Amino acid sequence: MQHNQLSVKVRVTSRVHNNRNSRSIARFQGDERAVVEEAARLIKLHTLFKDPLPDLAHTAMIIEQLWEEAQSNTGVKMDKDDKIEGYLRSIQSRTRSYLLHEIKKNIDILYGFADKPSTFIRVHVRRLMEGDCNVDGGSWAEVLPRGTVSLGIGGGSAAMGRGLRRRRLGG
Repeated sequence: MQHNQLSVKVRVTSRVHNNRNSRSIARFQGDERAVVEEAARLIKLHTLFKDPLPDLAHTAMIIEQLWEEAQSNTGVKMDKDDKIEGYLRSIQSRTRSYLLHEIKKNIDILYGFADKPSTFIRVHVRRLMEGDCNVDGGSWAEVLPRGTVSLGIGGGSAAMGRGLRRRRLGG
């Protein structure tokens, strides 16, 4: 009997400990949860429709602005602590990852990359980028920032990105 009580206590303790370190909405209660849920909703919308790939400094600014907006929308004023900051960053990161996953999946479907070897994908992407022009009339392959093509589309475009950098550098 005593052994069962001990194992129940250990499981409950570990569950409480895991909740404290999790990125789950369940760790927030009451008014805090209402504001956090509203901020998370705003961050998802912002990430999907306005700025899917902000840099680190811009992400902090976005979270701060949307936290203020969420407080205004809910009518609850409260400070944002590290727990809330971590949760909201995880929402932004998760939404961005989902968006990139969907983009890659649709590119694979559109161009038939799903079952093709990386050499086919590399040649196909290179041909598409050399024939496509940006608004200034130059090839995208000449103006894309380093590493842009390393999205991992079909598993083969990372090598394509290295090829673009070599060509841009005259190699």
